[in-house]
Amino acid sequence: MMENNLEELVPALIDSSWCSDLIIKLRDIFEKQTSQTILSFVSTSLKSIVAIEHWVWQMLSKDSQQWIDLDEYVKFFHVLHAFNIKLISNNDGIEPDTKKSLLIPSNIDWIDGILEQIETSNDTFLTLVSLWFDTLSYLAHQISNIACSPTMLHLINRLSHDFIMTDQYKFYLKQLREPKLTKSVFTPKQCFYIKTSSFLLNIYLWLESKNFPLISEEIIKFLSEDYSQIVLVHSYTIDSWSSELLSCIAHIIGLICSSCWWGEQKPENIEHIVPSNDTTYEHIFALIRLVSYQPFHQRISAEFYNDETVLMDACLIFLFRTAKTYDLGCFISSQTNLPATLWSIAQISPYDPIRIYAYGFLAEVLSDKQLKEWKISDTMCEFYFNILEQAWNHPTKKWKKITIPYLLKGFLSLSSNDTIQTATVNFNKISLFIELCDHYPIAFDIIWALSFNSVIVKQLQLNQAFTTKLVQINHQTNDENMSKIVNGILWNLNLDREENIILDDSSHEKKFDIMISYSHKDKEICFLSLSSNDTIQTATVNFNKISLFIELCDHYPMAFDIIWALSFNSVIVKQLQSNQAFTTKLVQINHQTNDENMSKIVNGILWNLNLDREENIILDDSSHEKKFDIMISYSHKDKEICKQLYEELVRVGYRIWIDFDQMHGNVMDSMVEAIEQSRTIMICMSEQYRRSNYCRAEAQYAFQKQLHMVPILLQKHYKPDGWLAFLIGSLLYVDFTKHEYSKALDMLMKELKMADKRNKTLTKLVPPKLNPENLLNGSSRSTQSSSQLIILPENIQDWTETHVQKWLSENNLPQMARILSSMDGLSLIFFSEYMANSEPEQVLSLLEKDSLRCINESVSLIEVSRFRTLIERKNIAMLTPAKQIKKETTVWNYAKYCNIM
Repeated sequence: MMENNLEELVPALIDSSWCSDLIIKLRDIFEKQTSQTILSFVSTSLKSIVAIEHWVWQMLSKDSQQWIDLDEYVKFFHVLHAFNIKLISNNDGIEPDTKKSLLIPSNIDWIDGILEQIETSNDTFLTLVSLWFDTLSYLAHQISNIACSPTMLHLINRLSHDFIMTDQYKFYLKQLREPKLTKSVFTPKQCFYIKTSSFLLNIYLWLESKNFPLISEEIIKFLSEDYSQIVLVHSYTIDSWSSELLSCIAHIIGLICSSCWWGEQKPENIEHIVPSNDTTYEHIFALIRLVSYQPFHQRISAEFYNDETVLMDACLIFLFRTAKTYDLGCFISSQTNLPATLWSIAQISPYDPIRIYAYGFLAEVLSDKQLKEWKISDTMCEFYFNILEQAWNHPTKKWKKITIPYLLKGFLSLSSNDTIQTATVNFNKISLFIELCDHYPIAFDIIWALSFNSVIVKQLQLNQAFTTKLVQINHQTNDENMSKIVNGILWNLNLDREENIILDDSSHEKKFDIMISYSHKDKEICFLSLSSNDTIQTATVNFNKISLFIELCDHYPMAFDIIWALSFNSVIVKQLQSNQAFTTKLVQINHQTNDENMSKIVNGILWNLNLDREENIILDDSSHEKKFDIMISYSHKDKEICKQLYEELVRVGYRIWIDFDQMHGNVMDSMVEAIEQSRTIMICMSEQYRRSNYCRAEAQYAFQKQLHMVPILLQKHYKPDGWLAFLIGSLLYVDFTKHEYSKALDMLMKELKMADKRNKTLTKLVPPKLNPENLLNGSSRSTQSSSQLIILPENIQDWTETHVQKWLSENNLPQMARILSSMDGLSLIFFSEYMANSEPEQVLSLLEKDSLRCINESVSLIEVSRFRTLIERKNIAMLTPAKQIKKETTVWNYAKYCNIM
């Protein structure tokens, strides 16, 4: 009956002259609609409802003085607005096209008619217009393609030029800068300018339409000074905010945020807002005060319909992207309470995009150690895998409007975290990333990161299809970045080593003194950011979600990037290795792709799965001559300072390997060759370095090859964590953030000189290898043996320094060999006696001090234990000649002579 009444009332409504009874009947019909009845109501009365909605637009566009004072009309407009909000919120049957036909005005003249009345109309009219335009903002937030409609584009252009970029808008901003505001400031007209117009433009800019005539820089320059002052002033008085002030601030922040990242992220956009370090930190703290206000957390809605939700969403986006742009993650983690706030928001927010940002932000700012201590990896991974699988299985490949590439970008950063890799194994999700590789190349990058995990390596190695795919991509791609990633994966899987790299190693002489390498800074957010985190990788294992990412690969190339990050986890590696289809796919992509980035990611996964090693690296050990003195390993973000260091080192005579000078061909092959041909690796530590799959593979291979490591710190507030902390152990590092550049450079030069001396000492101690041709005849063999083979004398007292070094090297005691570099056989006997007759704690303490002084490393307890065991087996301490045993001080004198003390 209701629909019949509606059909009867509509013609009368259109033809009548202000009939209050008719309006009351219509109001009653719409007022009775609930979330449960609205679908049926719209289905049966669509044509009539469309007519009523269009009638309202016409009424608003006419001379409002004819009806604005009629209470029944105003009440009906409010009831219809409430109905429209329910209509937008309904996701259980009302199609997007139906919503658009009902809510978008079909005539541009209606828009113009409304806007022409703004400056002369009363408060009631302005309030109603704001409600109707806000409804369009909510609709655009839910249905992004309405931005393409001529009506919406016309409205946005009018609002931008006639209301936002105006003196009147600027006047309202100036008012809001005052610390104490009276209620008279917040008029309906001011609300239309500051909230309604800003809201529509904010939503529109996030849609990244290319038809908008303004550029982001214009908007930012127009708003920035007032915006910064408004946020700073009022961030100290949140308790006293009125609802009107909350609304204004929320939508100003929303507009400035969308303007900064409209189209693409440009650091210069943020620089207009925070032009110096001081203003950056000041602004960061102001936004943190806003997002830390607990009452806002409680009022976040499940939809994007209230000011608290808009405010929290905009603040988190601005904070997150500013932190990434300026590498403030370590500062935020160590100097603010934001991580605890983010964790609280992530647990209680009913608005899922805010939860995603909170989790992504946590992954960005928390170290591996903190993620483990907080025990949040499983929760983060479970949430992520759940929404990723829902998106992957949905026809639109989205989850609540959030695209799979967006989700994968977020996971990539976390995937290098050991705990996240373990979680990926536990949740069995490596297969998901493998599947995603076919559609989202970023999934290869994730798999590369994950392939540093031994379990994931085994899984990938067992997945013949995926490994074959990696090999194919590696052979066929012209994409440098994709080639790098695929080679990285193959390297970790031991499928791209030793067969492809031919190095002349007949001499210990190196081609380079130092090698410098670095990573490109990640530019995106969300789970791609999470995936490099060890804790998140562990959670990914726990939730057994690697198969989800493998599945996503076919549609979202970004999934490959996540799988790369996750593949640094040993459990995930095993899962990927066991997925033959995925490994074959990786090999195929590696051979076929022309996408540089995809090639890099796939190679990275194959490397981690040990599917890109051993076949490709053939080391000719015929010479120990090194081409380089130093290899410099660094993140692309630190390229400028590393280039300075490179030039300084070259100037003083070092032979340097650095990727922008020496990189040729396959990136993994180049990396291996650089390490094999360098004496020392300089690790340029930063958060981006720790997050980089390539840097991790590089540093770990250098560690395996026992290159002398010289770490330097380039990022303020960063403390080495995760795999990087494990790798450098307790090595002392040169802190370029603590000291002036010239002083830090001087400290670095001294450390490199010490490393050079140690390298030369060790080089002398390594016996040259026999020439294979000389082994074919007896005379040559005899000559070779007498001149080059080192035979240990039976009596240890007859050992020279070379004999002691040979004995230590043969027993796999490289650190002890460096510490005891000047010790001969007799000194070894006395030192052994001292160790046998002294307290272990005292021996360890003295060795630790000498080790730090001589080689800048903490002494290895494992080597000391093994050394002591060897001493006991050979009874060296019992060989001291009686005539040489004097007073207790003799031992100390020998110890001093041997540089032990």
